Amino acid sequence: MVKVGLTGGIGSGKSYVAALLSLRGIPVYDSDSNARRIMSSDAKTVRALTAIVGPELYTDGVMDRGVMASYIFGDKAHAREVEAVVHPRVRDDFRKWAASLENTGICVLESAILFESGFDSEVDLTVAVYAPEELRIERCMKRDGTGRESVTARINSQSDQEEIRARCGFVILNDGSIDLEEQIDLLIKYIENKINRKC
Repeated sequence: MVKVGLTGGIGSGKSYVAALLSLRGIPVYDSDSNARRIMSSDAKTVRALTAIVGPELYTDGVMDRGVMASYIFGDKAHAREVEAVVHPRVRDDFRKWAASLENTGICVLESAILFESGFDSEVDLTVAVYAPEELRIERCMKRDGTGRESVTARINSQSDQEEIRARCGFVILNDGSIDLEEQIDLLIKYIENKINRKC
């Protein structure tokens, strides 16, 4: 099985591409939603995060995302503390998930922080969904109903997408100039060639 790491900045269309891959029958592991699940349901993780952030983080077993956001964005050291707890749990969860797949030639790990989290070491191929910054800003403003300054701040808080693009083994351009389905066809052919070379 070839494991593919799919990444891209806010407004790039990463989740949309992941959905298109899923529609083709390719299993997709969404690291963001699974991290939220683990942070809310895994007892060991809940205890560790409570010890770091404080007892106000959980109310009746439900994590207060506002409290977590305030803690993380208040200090970069705080973010690293939380990541040190959550990322290993997500990595283990992905490994179990991938191992449970049967007769699957391709699976996808979707993560906005693929390289920052070290999850790129879990996959055989890294794929970036890329769009120009101005287009990403316009998409986010329209989608979220937020102002330019807010979107720009969120983009600036993420890793440089030009660097991410350069580090990836395959790039999907999502600016409307090239059909996405055709690019996904090319990606799948590229992966299938890798599989055939391994056989």
